[in-house]
Amino acid sequence: MPILQSANPSFKITFLGTGTSSGVPMIGCRCAVCISADKNDKRLRSSILVESETTALVVDTTPDFRYQMLRADVQKLDAVLFTHPHKDHIAGLDDVRAYNYFQHKPMELYANSLTEEAIKREFAYAFSDKKYPGIPNLNLNTIDDKPFVVGDIPVVPILVWHLKMPVLGFRFGKFTYITDANKIEDEEKEKIKGSEVMVLNALRKESHISHFTLDEAVAMVQELGVPEAYFTHISHQLGRHKDINAELPQGIRLASDEISLLLNRPEEKSPFFLMFSSWTDCLQHLPWPFNAHEKIPARISFLYQKGAYWYYCCCSDSSCVYNDSDTVRFFHKPQPVDHTAFEKEIAALNVQEPDSGFAYRKEVITMVIIVTTSLPKKLLR
Repeated sequence: MPILQSANPSFKITFLGTGTSSGVPMIGCRCAVCISADKNDKRLRSSILVESETTALVVDTTPDFRYQMLRADVQKLDAVLFTHPHKDHIAGLDDVRAYNYFQHKPMELYANSLTEEAIKREFAYAFSDKKYPGIPNLNLNTIDDKPFVVGDIPVVPILVWHLKMPVLGFRFGKFTYITDANKIEDEEKEKIKGSEVMVLNALRKESHISHFTLDEAVAMVQELGVPEAYFTHISHQLGRHKDINAELPQGIRLASDEISLLLNRPEEKSPFFLMFSSWTDCLQHLPWPFNAHEKIPARISFLYQKGAYWYYCCCSDSSCVYNDSDTVRFFHKPQPVDHTAFEKEIAALNVQEPDSGFAYRKEVITMVIIVTTSLPKKLLR
């Protein structure tokens, strides 16, 4: 089936959660992962937020949905896409009523017939003839394998198998998201090919009846030829985030909660800037050329190129400004940030945000990375 070729807007993808059904840490567990102090080993149930300039949707409403929306400061939500009817993917649906209240309209839900049945069963009060005030206002849209559009976001459903249960993955432009799968048929693989970024479930190293293992997920990404991949729906049994990332091939890494990806961005000639709340977030977001983060020197600054764009990074305890003919600058500002002065400095560089839909949140800014297309290659190291 051909991929939907209608408008392909820029997307921001945010990982709202990357954990399996029990989350990480798991209640009552004292394993090395569950007691880890690394924030990357803290995983809410798996879900993503997809944002364009005009549209915002989430894939699945997990038991953590309310907190995920608050943590990501999602002020507007147009739709929910569901992958399948398991509780860890639908349980938080009731909390969309907050968006009903503020947006004064029903929440658009997109699900296959199997998931629709579960939603009507689990949230029967929302579909009763006599509705109690304050219940969620839901509009169900039945989907199958046919492409559709939500706002300005084109969506291509991808059928995968969770043992014997049909599950929907979704392709948004050149980004593919699949969770809860252990089999993808050849016809559906063709829908994935050509993606620039792929997200796939990798539960643990040991065999599982209905989930890809780590090795199986790596093999699938390599078979499909997707250059950049993130693994999600991760169990505490997989191992610590930094240890597993050190084992993975180039271009493949574990996802972690709250990281964001910018996709389908048009080629821009003027610089733009990406902002991170910490050096760790910088490592998580950028196309990092190393697999083992712990092997990186404590103090490091370097340039890295991906496609047309150059990224300049510097360690979080530095206070440096890099200047190469005013093409790249880096600022490290400890909190609290003087945002008025900060914005004047940015304005003085004549740097413009590429898309107002990706406006930063001022309260979390401690790091700025200016990205440009014009750096000389001799500076790459």
